[in-house]
Amino acid sequence: MSVDCKAFLIVLRGAIAPYIEDTMRQHPQYAYRKGASTADALMRAAGHCSSVRKLLQRHRSDHTAKILGDANIPLVGGLMCGIDLQKAFDALPHSEIHGGLIDAGVPDALAAAVVQVHLQTKCSVRHGGTEGVISMTRGLRQGCPIAPIVCAAWSCRLCKLLDRRIVVSWSAEHCTLFADDIFSCWVLHTVKDFKEAVRELRSLIEALHALGMSVNFQKSIVVLRLCGKAVAALSKSYLVWRNGAQHLRLRCADCDMYIPCSTSMPYLGATLSYDNFELQTYSYRTRAQQANARFQELRRVLRTNGAIACRHRVRIYKATVWPTLWYALSSVGLPVDVRVQPEPREALKMELLSRDWKGNAGSSYDNDEIKEMQRAISMMQRLALRHEDSINLMKLEFSFVAHMRLNIPASVVHILYVAADGWRKLKAQEPQKLDRPMRTSLFVCFFAEPKTRIQALDSRQADVDKMAELGWLVKGVPVTWQFLKWDGAAQRNVIDTTKPPLTNAEVLEHIDVLLANAVATNSLARFHPTRPLAEGMQGESIVFLIQVGNLGDACISIRSSLKALCHNAVLQLVATQLKPDRAARSFILQGNSLCRMSAWQLAAGSRTLSDEALNYAVKSEMVDSQNGNVHEDFFLDAGRAVCLEASCVFCCARDGTLRQPPGVDAPCAQPALHCLCQLSLLGACLGSMTYVTVDAFFRTPLLRPRRLNMPPQKKQRRAQMAAVQISEGEGACGAIEDSLDHDCLLDDAECLWSPEVVPARTLSGIFMVGSCPLTSYEQDLRYAYARQQVYLIRNVSLAGLCVPSACKAEALACGMVSSGQATWGQLQRLLSFLPEDIRIRWNQENLASSVSTQRPKCFTIGAWNFGNMAGVMRSSLQFPWTARALAGVVSTFNEELCFSTCTLTLNTAAAPHKDSRNLVGSCNLALPCSSTQGGEIFVEDKQGMTHLSQSGPAGHVISVQEAAMFPPHKIHASMPWKGDRLLLLSFHIGQYANLKPNAVRVLQGESAEIVGSGWRATTLSLCRCVFL
Repeated sequence: MSVDCKAFLIVLRGAIAPYIEDTMRQHPQYAYRKGASTADALMRAAGHCSSVRKLLQRHRSDHTAKILGDANIPLVGGLMCGIDLQKAFDALPHSEIHGGLIDAGVPDALAAAVVQVHLQTKCSVRHGGTEGVISMTRGLRQGCPIAPIVCAAWSCRLCKLLDRRIVVSWSAEHCTLFADDIFSCWVLHTVKDFKEAVRELRSLIEALHALGMSVNFQKSIVVLRLCGKAVAALSKSYLVWRNGAQHLRLRCADCDMYIPCSTSMPYLGATLSYDNFELQTYSYRTRAQQANARFQELRRVLRTNGAIACRHRVRIYKATVWPTLWYALSSVGLPVDVRVQPEPREALKMELLSRDWKGNAGSSYDNDEIKEMQRAISMMQRLALRHEDSINLMKLEFSFVAHMRLNIPASVVHILYVAADGWRKLKAQEPQKLDRPMRTSLFVCFFAEPKTRIQALDSRQADVDKMAELGWLVKGVPVTWQFLKWDGAAQRNVIDTTKPPLTNAEVLEHIDVLLANAVATNSLARFHPTRPLAEGMQGESIVFLIQVGNLGDACISIRSSLKALCHNAVLQLVATQLKPDRAARSFILQGNSLCRMSAWQLAAGSRTLSDEALNYAVKSEMVDSQNGNVHEDFFLDAGRAVCLEASCVFCCARDGTLRQPPGVDAPCAQPALHCLCQLSLLGACLGSMTYVTVDAFFRTPLLRPRRLNMPPQKKQRRAQMAAVQISEGEGACGAIEDSLDHDCLLDDAECLWSPEVVPARTLSGIFMVGSCPLTSYEQDLRYAYARQQVYLIRNVSLAGLCVPSACKAEALACGMVSSGQATWGQLQRLLSFLPEDIRIRWNQENLASSVSTQRPKCFTIGAWNFGNMAGVMRSSLQFPWTARALAGVVSTFNEELCFSTCTLTLNTAAAPHKDSRNLVGSCNLALPCSSTQGGEIFVEDKQGMTHLSQSGPAGHVISVQEAAMFPPHKIHASMPWKGDRLLLLSFHIGQYANLKPNAVRVLQGESAEIVGSGWRATTLSLCRCVFL
């Protein structure tokens, strides 16, 4: 093809491309299309395979499916077909080329020109001494610049023909085209769907024949996967064996068509099937061989130090070898079991990181230098906190924050960007002309804009009326500007009536003061955005930090004017809100746990204790010598505790005296190099572990060795176990609030620290983490904890309770509230200590279809109703700690849920039923407390795909591997399971209005014999039912 001919075809392609590209966007043709690639076609095909696979898994023929009736369905499955065109577009008639261009909206003149180019093409053939000229009668020319766009136009013509023959938009739903690769798919739910799919596949092939194309049936593939009772009958009618392979028969009037069947099919470099198609596509060994073969082809280029630079060789490698290994994986996805085991080197690395370094055996190195370094780091952290606090105190007087809106007409952010860009250009070109820093230039530019807009309001009365309606100003003589404040209930700014408004003259005077004094030297220390300014800023707003100098009359004037304009509506003219900065620690200091001076561990069975401490604990029968766990009987009396630190062990006896084991040096004998000493507390959590960090330097008084014989009252107050102070804004639950009236220098004898008791959060000297409110940090992580088999407990009332001493269940529940969390193992042990309910609702022998190791058991607390009567269960009064712990788990997990009753149910099956006596509109919550296979909850829903029986109601099957909520007034039942299934269920009784006042006080936590503040029985705010 000559150069002038190619140039003419390129011009012709540019003329017809807009028409064809507009048509291509309406059809599933992803080749030769801007913004589309093979990834789009692969994602459509992979999505179909995934949906059919899920459908087949939902209707598998196992025991659960037989109970649900899913195994008795007539037919479900999927069908997909890849059609191979014989000779591809070499056999495309010229009449079809013209028809495809006309259907795409190409003008007749341009379409005729394209066809004439093909009709007038001459092919010269020279063989030996013979030469001849042949004219093209059909097909597209290989390597022609116009061939791809003409091919795309014909593909759109095919889609339009299919939509007319079968049904409107059929091609968009069932067909995917990429050049000459035609992929069609169907999701089958009934026998009728299968027959219609076969008929539509036949219509597709007939449409190709009608357009002058021929199908290569030997290279075409059909993947069929069916499930149901009608599979055998359909197989006899539609599947036949030919030449040792199974074929799908398409019956036609003249002759039948046979397409080979397979379990998988290749498509655009991927492997499609209704099984694990991700792993089949991945096929690491095959991909590695292909990538290695490609690398060997380019080995001489990639491994030779020649004319090609190293960076260019890397680009060649990334463009050739790397795509061979990773192609199609981003579109198809990776299965979970691609990497079954980690690499040996990585496994060794993780194992080494998870171990505690004990030092070399027989080494005399006793870590004194490390301890000294830790103490020095603690002192540096202390000084850093003091420095941060002193800076924050200065911010209250000299720092301001401006919130500027983005992407609205009144915004001045773009004006500031232009000013900053002009300042940089002037500095680069003519720096001698600069007379002020950028911050001053931007500050003057910012406040000059509202001054201009205020002065322009005299001639724009309509804008003044609108601002008066918004409450920004009050019309009159003079015009006054209101102060605004944020109304959280209304979610908008409202007028602040506590501040007198500013007149227009006062506002202009303040702005003039700012403009006049900002140019003074060192008067403005900062005017800087929190993120870089750009041409097109994204988001809703941007924050500017303003800091004024602290010396000179100019600084005082600027500070006074800025304070006067804070929260004033006049700055709404430039879409800005100005307010003083707040004294808060930086994000780094708030989020970094290293800023806590000392780490207190509240742990049971901690394996990180020193050898001396652990040996003494074993000798004292506090810790099991085999597994290192704390004996439960030891913690039945919370008056005893163990304080363990490196080589120092103290046991706090029941009377509060401190006993020191023999052979251990007293802490006063150790040289006091620094003022801090880190301790580890072994707490009564009964198997749970939580780590709490506090500032020991500020929160703990000194325990001097000479005061070991202190009065019994102080000994009892200081010797109790869990005396770690955590309140709102303290410890690991939030920011630390330190006082500034302590010095860092101590006497050498002042080396041991003991925590101080906070009465507001303690009970008999034991600090209760569960009584603290739920912080915003914990709100974000409570669901992550739940996935780790831990439920948080917060907002539990301690009124009217005492520390249990005899009941193991109550001691365990007390430990849960004390640690502020409940693990699955603790809830399982708790149920083993509790008595079971007198009666279980259903006969478990008739429903026994699960494989469990323990017999069914239930324990219920809270309110009950029978007919029109309602009351509180005796178990709520007999086990108050257990009731509060369970209620705290539920209320902390879902703060909006209203419930009156909780039940711990172990291996209890529920027959199909409705909870008709529950409160109308309420929701039941099921929290898993064990790992089982199966055990889902069936919930009635007219739009569901599952049936309990062949004639039963339709519904959904909700997994209980995570928390699940469902409506009680719809039919629901439990499905079979394997293993021990423990759930914590909560619901709301319907007759709560008939509860007596004493019962209401018990449920609300207002009497001495209460259940817990987690109960909400009289106030209702219904939550939406969500199927998880």
